[in-house]
Amino acid sequence: MTFPPEALSKRFGQATFLLFGMAAAVYPFSVAFTNIALGSALGLGLVSGQFAQGCRWLWKNQRAFSIIWMIYLALLPLGLIWSPDRSWGLHIVGRQWYWLIIPLACVVLTIPKNRHYFLFMLSAGLSLHLLFSVGQMLDIIHFTKDGSSNMDPTGHIGHIGFGFVYGVWAGWLLHRGMLWQGWKRWGSWVLAAWAITMIFLAAGRSGYLIAVVLLFLVLWKILRIQPWIKATVIMLMFAGILAALLLGPGEQRLAWTWHSIQEMEHGDFRHAEARWSLWYAAIEAWRTHPVMGVGTGGYRAAAEKIKQTHPKLWYGGPAPAHPHNMYLLDLCRWGPAGLLVLIALLVMWVRTGGKLDWRYTDAGSLIMLPGMALAVHSLSEPSLEEHFSGILAALLLGAGLAILREGAGKKECPLCLPHAMRQEARQPTMNEVKNFTSRCQPCGQSSLLSPAP
Repeated sequence: MTFPPEALSKRFGQATFLLFGMAAAVYPFSVAFTNIALGSALGLGLVSGQFAQGCRWLWKNQRAFSIIWMIYLALLPLGLIWSPDRSWGLHIVGRQWYWLIIPLACVVLTIPKNRHYFLFMLSAGLSLHLLFSVGQMLDIIHFTKDGSSNMDPTGHIGHIGFGFVYGVWAGWLLHRGMLWQGWKRWGSWVLAAWAITMIFLAAGRSGYLIAVVLLFLVLWKILRIQPWIKATVIMLMFAGILAALLLGPGEQRLAWTWHSIQEMEHGDFRHAEARWSLWYAAIEAWRTHPVMGVGTGGYRAAAEKIKQTHPKLWYGGPAPAHPHNMYLLDLCRWGPAGLLVLIALLVMWVRTGGKLDWRYTDAGSLIMLPGMALAVHSLSEPSLEEHFSGILAALLLGAGLAILREGAGKKECPLCLPHAMRQEARQPTMNEVKNFTSRCQPCGQSSLLSPAP
């Protein structure tokens, strides 16, 4: 049986969407299956033309963001030219494939039904994984891996990515709950509270910081009260979280951090956390190659060489592939230009979501929250190159941009048409036209709303 090109392309599109849903459901449990599902979806997207369609839309509507992304991704293979370890550099380049999912997600998730199904499957998978982590904590489920145990209940994700994943998810649920009514609102807020509680029962210090920053950000964006009341509520929330940290399982991790700082004040690398030595090695590696850096994949070789001239450094074993800091990693391997490109990428990412109106859709939170989480997580991990943080950020960014793409194709843009007008079926006033359409990113056309005579 043969199909015309249009029918075949439609079937490919349906298969791509199903693969997105499957990847979302198993994302917390299986790295291999997630990669297979998303890799297959990317292949189908290339064949069906959806990937190219998404690239064209991004270039037309998010050109500055697209350019900075292309520069950043181009630095990865270019850095191989002067890298002392090209084999490892090639491995790093190969692991960045999931960023190609963004333009595909813009197209696949443009249809609201598809996007809602995808986010439901992702939330279902994350909820089941939270149950798994509770079972692990109570010793009902016996599961142990690096960075995950009954004393550090982070399931299959591990404590490095656990706080990132659930901090972003909880922040989105808080915002999504504001847009819903009834049991959906309270259900999403209960899930968000559960996720935040599990973050602070784990041992990932970066996760604590991500949760606090994202909670602060979401509350600041959605609380419709006087600024001083808003600031007071947020400060009280911050004080409560700090008290929970000092009295809960995070106390030992924070005490160890404080001890490391004190040891470093005396120049004692041996009794401080290995992270300090790794950061020092990254800075020294950059100082030896101040313009171009050591290239993609060159940090490990550079750190080993620096340790020979600085025997007081302690890495906790052989030199790792990164210094547990995305900013220092890019400075080390590409010089100041690489660091500036990374900062510009994250700033533009956060700004793209932050300038949207959060009162009518969740496009702003889907874009801004993973970008902000990456910026915070990059202080302690190579967040853009970690499986769990990188894939979630790519998928949610694609979903948020898909809402913008949906709005650009509608006669009544969902991001600029006020909710009251939709409900009351009335014409907007001149002031409403000016206020709402001036902030509309997808359409940007005041002609979509005609003022009342």
